[in-house]
Amino acid sequence: AAQPADEAAIEQAIRDGVRYLKKEQKPAGFWGDGTGPGAGKGWGVGYTALCGLALVECGVPTKDPAITRAARIIRANIGELESPY
Repeated sequence: AAQPADEAAIEQAIRDGVRYLKKEQKPAGFWGDGTGPGAGKGWGVGYTALCGLALVECGVPTKDPAITRAARIIRANIGELESPY
């Protein structure tokens, strides 16, 4: 029978996820297909918003460079979003 995950395994999964998201963030601050924020009718902005939110929900401080870069991209390109997720 399946066993519930223990607290240590959950915390490790969160750390691994945070490390992955930070590694995948582009130097300019966005996440996505590499063509820049707003590519694909706002998808780059949307990806960036979702990844930034995931980091915050995982306990990354809002002053962390990954989050401040994401916030800068989102604020500068919010007008490119055409529909809510």
